[in-house]
Amino acid sequence: MTIKRKKKRENPDYLKKLPLLITALLILFFISYGIYVISGLPSIKQLENPKTEFSSEIYSADGVLLGRYSVVNRERSTFDELPSHLINALIASEDRKFYRHRGIDPDRILKATIKNILRFRIREGASTITQQVARNLYLDQSRSLTRKIREVITAIQIERRYSKNEILEMYFNLAYFGNSSYGIATASKQFFDKSVPELTLIESALLVGVLPNPSLYNPYSNPDRALTRRNYVLHSMSVMEFISPGIARLASSYPMEVTDNISPADSNIAPHFVEYVRRQLSDFAVAYGFDIYRDGLTIHTTLDSRMQQHANHAIEKHLASYQEMYDDDTHRIQTGFVALDPFTGTIKAMVGGTDALQHRHGLNRATQIRRQPGSAFKPFVYTAAIDNGIPPWHRLSNEPVTITTDDGTLWQPVNVDRATGGDASLREGLAMSINLIAVRTMMELAPIEQIVQYARLLGISSPLHSYESLSLGTAEVSPLELTSAYGVYAAGGIYSKPFAIERIEDNDGNIIVSFEPETRRVLKPETAYIMTDMLRDVIEYGTGHPALVYIDFPAAGKTGTTQGYADGWFIGYTPDITAGVWVGFDDRRITMSRINGQGARSALPIWAAFMQHIYTDEGLDLEPGEFEIPPGIRHADICPESNKLARNRCPDRITEVMLTDSLPGLCDQHRSVIRAVRSFISRIFR
Repeated sequence: MTIKRKKKRENPDYLKKLPLLITALLILFFISYGIYVISGLPSIKQLENPKTEFSSEIYSADGVLLGRYSVVNRERSTFDELPSHLINALIASEDRKFYRHRGIDPDRILKATIKNILRFRIREGASTITQQVARNLYLDQSRSLTRKIREVITAIQIERRYSKNEILEMYFNLAYFGNSSYGIATASKQFFDKSVPELTLIESALLVGVLPNPSLYNPYSNPDRALTRRNYVLHSMSVMEFISPGIARLASSYPMEVTDNISPADSNIAPHFVEYVRRQLSDFAVAYGFDIYRDGLTIHTTLDSRMQQHANHAIEKHLASYQEMYDDDTHRIQTGFVALDPFTGTIKAMVGGTDALQHRHGLNRATQIRRQPGSAFKPFVYTAAIDNGIPPWHRLSNEPVTITTDDGTLWQPVNVDRATGGDASLREGLAMSINLIAVRTMMELAPIEQIVQYARLLGISSPLHSYESLSLGTAEVSPLELTSAYGVYAAGGIYSKPFAIERIEDNDGNIIVSFEPETRRVLKPETAYIMTDMLRDVIEYGTGHPALVYIDFPAAGKTGTTQGYADGWFIGYTPDITAGVWVGFDDRRITMSRINGQGARSALPIWAAFMQHIYTDEGLDLEPGEFEIPPGIRHADICPESNKLARNRCPDRITEVMLTDSLPGLCDQHRSVIRAVRSFISRIFR
């Protein structure tokens, strides 16, 4: 019997190809995954130019830190600033083979992998200092295999391009220490109010100790854990023989001491100014290609911290009593203050509101509001007349006047005290702020279009209407531009554009851009001096007379009060400083009373107290001086009856300032008898 064997069944063709297919798929997967991993690596350019986000710092002209602009709160430290015990603490606790490996530690990786497998979860990271730099600088913080592979590759590349010291510098600048502190410089100020080179061994151990988990080891919220971690770092340093066991034990016995939980130190005395500078920097950023929040710039400004403090104190003291007259919640008194160097335009002090006294900034009332200046606008009216050759002693009628405006309505301006009659000189009209004299100056000596032109020359850029009421200050201006315009008188006819930034430096101290004063002559020095002489009388005997309670040195200025007492002003200057003050409410419908709403009461005391303080501050070294008299000016006695140079026989005389090349001639009403007879005879026989 023949036994038939069953024919062996052959596998289908696709099963024969299955291993090859799987191999191909695996190869494709690893190639794709490799491409994916590589695509997430930093570029060569990024490796060679690492981008660390640093806070930009803003400083006053006298070196006081005013504030910071940042996304993260980080300052830069150089390797030379890092104490050796700080570096040793890091190496002992984080990466003992740092100086021996090339970015990764294979032994640590193997041990960490075994531990993680045994625990069925990732507990050990095994990252070297270089890997941590790679993660913080170029990669995200996710706990994934892909990120870990990228971290290893990037760490190796970093080691190829940077020295160990450079890597340590990057690490300490990148590290997060908790409490919004990025970088060792910020952390040392936050925790100990010290600079990095001043850190002690114990302090360095604490800072390094918080690094693995800034929240868990936070010395403010978890002091016991922070202390334990600090002592672990000290022990690790003794194991590595960076310090002796005895020193480690002694240091561990010390209690943990940190400063109060404060933000990194800055003076915070000029919040509105800091915001004003930030807005300007934002405009420059596009032109000069920097990021004020990330590039670690150093901005040197024109502000003087001592003058700023004096401005703050003057405002706080004066307006405290004012606020008591009004409900705090609904009637918050406000102010805008600015002080300038009239010869350069540099802003020396700025207060944008009473919220600055609580170190906050909001609406900057020194720069961002426009309000009617009232009589503080009148100097521009008289400037036009004086520059046209009209002398200060020229007299105008103080009788009522009616003006038909362009729309056919009648305008009948009145004096504040409603008094009329007689006449007054331009000097008296300005000193006593007589409205009718200012209006008649516009009508008879300087047309409204010319007044607008002079206001523009002196730096007023706000819209100015050509209505007759402009002579009484009904257009709206900002405190900054009005103060700057008065600076023209102080500087002898030179206009200096206000500016706040002197220079901007990059993270390495290189100057990106610097700024110089922008000046131009807009008035003859003689005109500027005559106006100063007239404005001095505002303080000597006019509406600004209360200033003499505070000051006893040469100064000039003008009060301003708007209709209804919604705004109080005083703008004034010395030979060194021009300062302006506005006081009022943000809501224009809220007004001050007739008593306390006048500029002489609401604004002038702030100006006068500020001037008093800066001239008695020995640190500022300001000496009261006289205004410089131009060569074309002389002082002489005038007979008020004839408005000419006084003779010996003139019963009354006033000392006036005048141009040497256009003297008014001798008085023809009080000549001697002999000269009068001779004049009579000569006329007969002429």
